[in-house]
Formats: sequence, structure tokens, C-alpha cells
Amino acid sequence: MRIDADESLRCWCDRRGLYRVLRNLVDNAIKYNHRGGWVEIRAYGDAGVPVFEVEDNGEGIPAAELKAVLQRFYRVDRARTPGDGGLGLGLAIVKHMVQALGGSLDLDSREDVGTPVTVRLLPPPDGEV
Repeated sequence: MRIDADESLRCWCDRRGLYRVLRNLVDNAIKYNHRGGWVEIRAYGDAGVPVFEVEDNGEGIPAAELKAVLQRFYRVDRARTPGDGGLGLGLAIVKHMVQALGGSLDLDSREDVGTPVTVRLLPPPDGEV
């Protein structure tokens, strides 16, 4: 796991909510990765907007299912993740939590290559990140 964070980054949001979002994304990146895979977490400012990225080089999500995985109870083919036991709520809950924080979530994945997830939040009131 690699973490690359701008220590001067400032956010204007619920700290516990952001923690839950990032924890869920990191948990997914680990859970759907392969032995010897990597996970990278990045935090930086982009034109005054706090941005958080979690990326892995795991199994990825088929292109046809990218939008669907953000819906509640949707699961990618269970044969791809035997014994997983999840309910298909993880990314749907993350999307809802990000929206509750006033932000947006972008999911871009390629099957057998990995999944980068980008969270953009509201800038601090003074516009500084």
C-alpha cells in the first residue's frame, strides 16, 4: 500500500463521513485485489477542490457493469468473487455518503487491470485547499 497525501490539504466536511468513505474504498481495493497486488491512496487539491483517489491493480469491474455497481444490491458475477459474502451495498453506500458530503464519485475500472475511484469534495469556505 502506498499513500501520497498533500499534508496541507484542507477539507470542509464531516471527518467521520470521509473516514467511512475512504475506509470502504480501501477495503474494496484490498478485498478485490490479487495476492501481490498494490493499493495506492492519493489526496491532493485540484483548483481549490479536495480530491481523494483510491486505486488498485486488482480484478477490476467489467465496463458493462460500472454504473450498475453503484446501485444498491447489485453484485458483479458471483463466480468472480467466490466466498465473498457481500450484499452489494458497499459502493452504493459510498456513493450516497459522498453525495451527503456534497461531493462526487467517479469510478473508472478495467477488467483484470484495476479500479481507480476518485472522490471530489466541496472546497473549504475560504477557497483554500
